[in-house]
Amino acid sequence: EGCRCFDQARLAIVEEARNLDKIIGESLARGDGYEALVAAERLLAILDTLHASPISKARINYDAFQAAIMRHETVGRAEEFIREAHALNVLIGRPDSPEALE
Repeated sequence: EGCRCFDQARLAIVEEARNLDKIIGESLARGDGYEALVAAERLLAILDTLHASPISKARINYDAFQAAIMRHETVGRAEEFIREAHALNVLIGRPDSPEALE
């Protein structure tokens, strides 16, 4: 069952990415910044492996930013995530990016 277009190893990675995305959303909704941040960092690594689109990476970086600002000790990481999300938004020309409006 499912897509036969991927090899089984790649299919397992895609499934892990889906599960991590779900964990991030649920963790943020519960206010569990630590769990969301761990899942977001793992998902960002997977997205690099999968050569995912900048759109996906921008969203997960923003989720990681939200998770990082929930925890006082990871506020510095929040700045890294929001900078990366902003850079990716500029790259894809999102209209809310100031550089895209120029």
